[in-house]
Amino acid sequence: MKNHLMPLTLAIALLLSGCVSSLEREYIVKTPNVPQNAGDLAQDEVSVSSKQDVKNAVIQMAYSGIIRKDISAVNYAGNFRADLRELLTEILAEPIMGYAVAGVVPYETISAASITIVYKKDIVDLTTIKRAATAEIFYSAMSEALNEYKTKVVLDIPYYTADKYNVEDTLHLIYRDNPQASVVFPEISIRQYPESGNHRIFEIDLYYKAPHQELVAKAEKMRQQADELADKCPENLFLPEQKALWLYEELRDSVKWDADAEGNNADSHTAYGALVEGNAVSGGYAMAFKLLCRRFDIESMVIQGKKGTEEYAWNLVRLGESWYHVDIAGDVLNGDIIGFLESDKAMQKNYTWSRADYPAAKNGTLTYDLINDGIGT
Repeated sequence: MKNHLMPLTLAIALLLSGCVSSLEREYIVKTPNVPQNAGDLAQDEVSVSSKQDVKNAVIQMAYSGIIRKDISAVNYAGNFRADLRELLTEILAEPIMGYAVAGVVPYETISAASITIVYKKDIVDLTTIKRAATAEIFYSAMSEALNEYKTKVVLDIPYYTADKYNVEDTLHLIYRDNPQASVVFPEISIRQYPESGNHRIFEIDLYYKAPHQELVAKAEKMRQQADELADKCPENLFLPEQKALWLYEELRDSVKWDADAEGNNADSHTAYGALVEGNAVSGGYAMAFKLLCRRFDIESMVIQGKKGTEEYAWNLVRLGESWYHVDIAGDVLNGDIIGFLESDKAMQKNYTWSRADYPAAKNGTLTYDLINDGIGT
């Protein structure tokens, strides 16, 4: 049977992709083959029996990076040709099409069609799209990207909500929670396909100020330095609070405040700056303390908030059943011990933070003097 090119379909496809012939160097184009009879399926064919099957088949082509596929109607419930024409606009509205596809060109008969997809992305990239159907999968994918210094991650999010899938907030949370890998926080570029609706594809580019191998080497050197420092902890310090105090004093006495960090030394915001270079600002002290606490199985967190009007970071540490604030950087600047094992009530005089995001520090009985005198329990 003679094949007919659908005029409306081609017009829309060419509108999306520009003149196909002028884009051959940028886009992936392949002339579709003439479709075979419905009952004679080749390996690059798929059979469909409903309108939803047709939609699924074309969308799956895009996810798989397939350029051309023959679709044959077998025991089809409805008008195959009419359904295909009607579905075109709906298919092109799918997130994967907005992300990867410049146009869709079908050649159809009554019971079969040859579909060609013109891509605006490298086909290799499409195989890396990760489906993030839950916030946990989303967090895991973001964590893998940041901890392995990946430069791109593409996530298919079928149930998007702004509170659960905030890329920038999630990356900052992962960064603060994984100081053993966080030697630099990348610049981020985020694109969404589409920019509204529950189902979206996020294309996230991460730009680092150093090559991948340099970042890996710095992370390894930082972990080695943390291990060496942890090995120096006196053997007669058995209690978690004694070890936490020892870590606090080690960082307070051995790491210098880097007044020039904002201008020239981004490392000072990281555990690498504190442990390897011996220079830090508040974030560097806090990240180093968390990293070292982990060596002793002491639960701790990095708080990002403000001290006065300035952006500032410090720690929460859990000792026994209670949480306490620890601000090593503040004590370095003040030359005093006033930021170790403080309560929310004491801290709120000069510090502000999103208290709903962190456990409450109250009812704790430990103090610097009690632990230092050897009677803390």
